[in-house]
Amino acid sequence: MGISTIIAGIGLAVSATGVAVSYIGQQKAQHAQQAVLEQQQQIEAQRQRQMNLDAERRKREIVRQSIAQRAQAEAAAGASGALTGSGLSGAYGNISGRAGVSELAVGQNQEIGNKIFGLNEGILGSYRDAAAGAGLASLGAGIGTLGGAMLSNAGSIGKIGTFLTNQFKGFDSFSGPSDGIYA
Repeated sequence: MGISTIIAGIGLAVSATGVAVSYIGQQKAQHAQQAVLEQQQQIEAQRQRQMNLDAERRKREIVRQSIAQRAQAEAAAGASGALTGSGLSGAYGNISGRAGVSELAVGQNQEIGNKIFGLNEGILGSYRDAAAGAGLASLGAGIGTLGGAMLSNAGSIGKIGTFLTNQFKGFDSFSGPSDGIYA
């Protein structure tokens, strides 16, 4: 067997090892990226929960303030002797209107915030898909490199096959050499 055949065989083995190591490394990187993305999703979920809790608190505070304002308006009307007049009704209407506008604003902000969190979730899913695609691309590149090495060394690889065939010529795979010595 020629030295070039041995070198070709070693080169092919090293190339295959490189593909395997590259694949393993890419898998580890992909798993790490997945873990980061999952943690980011958890953070986004907590931020959304926080935003929704804050919106609910603000709505309750608006109701509390409107109740307090109604009580103040009633107290002021009672002190001036105008409990039965239209001024109190007008004050109630004004207070209710402001409270309604404030609640509407909080609700709209909450709706927009929920849409933003939904979009962020989609972005994180796209990052996850990109990480998986990068891993597959890396594997494909490694296989392509191995295939190119095999193609460029096809003659030497053929010599290895011929050498091995000649070395084992005359052997019966079940009973050893077939020249009758062990019969």
